[in-house]
Amino acid sequence: RFPSRAASKSRVVCSASLGTEKGLILRGKSLELEGEPALGSRVSGPILNRYIRDDGEEWMIHWTFRPDSGFDEKVVPGATTGYIGAGFSNDGIAWDVSKAALKPNTEDWWYFDTVHCCVGDVQLLSSDVIRSDGSVYFMYFHGGDDEIVTVGSDEVKGYRTRIGVAVSLDGRHWSRIEGEHANGSILDVGEEDCFDADFVAYPQVIKVGSKYQMYYHSYDRKTGLYGIGLAVSSTGLEFKRVQKDPIRVEGEDNAFFAKGVSSRHVIQKRDGTFEMFFEGVSESEEHSIGRAISADGISWDVPRSSPILTKGEASDWDGGGVGKPRIVIMDDQSIRLYYTGWDSKSSSTAIGLAVSDGTDWNNLVRHSWEPRM
Repeated sequence: RFPSRAASKSRVVCSASLGTEKGLILRGKSLELEGEPALGSRVSGPILNRYIRDDGEEWMIHWTFRPDSGFDEKVVPGATTGYIGAGFSNDGIAWDVSKAALKPNTEDWWYFDTVHCCVGDVQLLSSDVIRSDGSVYFMYFHGGDDEIVTVGSDEVKGYRTRIGVAVSLDGRHWSRIEGEHANGSILDVGEEDCFDADFVAYPQVIKVGSKYQMYYHSYDRKTGLYGIGLAVSSTGLEFKRVQKDPIRVEGEDNAFFAKGVSSRHVIQKRDGTFEMFFEGVSESEEHSIGRAISADGISWDVPRSSPILTKGEASDWDGGGVGKPRIVIMDDQSIRLYYTGWDSKSSSTAIGLAVSDGTDWNNLVRHSWEPRM
């Protein structure tokens, strides 16, 4: 169930300018909410959920944003992490924006996310651990504290991120659940010999049988590669990593992800097999979106030698790269692929949408739409 929209103060994210830029559906620039920081020019990481009701459909989106002012830019400079926003829609394109759903935890000094946070996944789940009359929303997110980490020649605050969980009854108002680690996280960074010793980020959780599988990513400074990690849980609240190395993701031609894979969306199909839409990084640091398949959700094959979505033209809003994919399977088995686009002319990011040609999920076209006012 969704809360009454009349109960919240929001503005519809919809302007004539969006309709002129192919694929673009959500840009935070110039949008301000009463009593809240402006969304700013960096909005990213769309997490979509679609629910069917008797009188139609309801959509929920969560994303991450960093205000252009009033935010400590010593926190992972150039990143989009900061606050987590929420929005609601009846078509998945034009959104009523709620106030910030989750902010850095400045109240508990020992917590892992005191300076920035970033959404990874939102799911409607039932849990024996959380007492409620029905299912509750689980938000899996990562965040960092004010520890300074040396990265190359830079001293970076908030670089060492960890993963936490929050719960909600309506998708707007969230409460953190303190994890088993002393810093409140449900998954901490790995030991020194693990690929994820620096940070763990962008968690996504799926339920496979009676267990929960969490996919996340990190960057191994020893190898210079991004990789996806796997952790498991019986409750959805306490996770244990499966191995110290990233899971296998390979293809006959790995050129478009030669430097590894990072953010991703994994789904389990009706036949029990798995599909993954992932952000690949090439040797030249170009970010694009690929597709992989797996029989067990652990070892992955990339059947195509090219990505299914690449950056736009240099003058486009997403001409600097695309990533952070999230798919929604529609009733006709076509997909909507929501993604983050980087502007090559500035440091801004925004959220876009590409749609498949029917059931051919490899053939995607950026969405064009007529703005609603």
